[in-house]
Amino acid sequence: MPFNMVGFSEATPGTGTPYIAAALNETLYRVNGDDLLLNKEAPYLLGVLYSALTTPSRALLRQPKRIDIDISKAMRDTDLDPVIGWTHLFHRPILLNAIDKLNALSANATDEITQIGLLLGSGKITRAAIEAARVDHIIRGTVDQALTAHTWTFGAVTWVEALEAGKYAIVGMRGTQYKAATPSPTLARLAIPGALNWKPGVPLSNAVGDKTIPMSRHEPWAEWGLMQEIAFDTQIGYPNVELLSCAAETDMAIELHLQKVG
Repeated sequence: MPFNMVGFSEATPGTGTPYIAAALNETLYRVNGDDLLLNKEAPYLLGVLYSALTTPSRALLRQPKRIDIDISKAMRDTDLDPVIGWTHLFHRPILLNAIDKLNALSANATDEITQIGLLLGSGKITRAAIEAARVDHIIRGTVDQALTAHTWTFGAVTWVEALEAGKYAIVGMRGTQYKAATPSPTLARLAIPGALNWKPGVPLSNAVGDKTIPMSRHEPWAEWGLMQEIAFDTQIGYPNVELLSCAAETDMAIELHLQKVG
């Protein structure tokens, strides 16, 4: 059930239905220009976020020898709520060819900034698995990091709360990206000390203002099941994040839901 967040992001991909380049600085998957090379550990598509600057139509996910996966939900950069562009597939994921490349295309009327985020996992995340998770703690932190557009950028999280020593599974995540003017769509994935093979993540909600603004409570991606692979030991270190945005954003807030497992 563990999963990864990956992204495709480009400033000027072209008009019509162009390929979108795989995000720079991808550390989990091999990348060759527009190609993201998948692995057998995460063959299931669990969610898609599709955004473009002004005129998104639909995203296409393409693999050799199969028909395109057509994603019709889309958001504009000016939309603050990524639910608008989110296709939720936790309980009914699409099986990909996990030993082949994956491309993302955007049907768009103009040559403009485009981002496509994908959740790729080992299996479905059922409602029963989500309800079986027990939330013992919720911790919240902030990230002050200038991001490099279209590139996964490491962000150190300053956590507000200190946990009792032990091991904690992460059973949910949510966050917000803040800006004085209109924010850009931003993806966040976890960098967990000692857990190098999985980087689960979420799209961030957007807010105009500062970090005192509460996060929305309605994100469908925020609740996860219990995954032993997605856990951290406080004696090794707390999680940080990697962030992918279409602009040089600087202010983010992250919230984790935790279940103590050791």
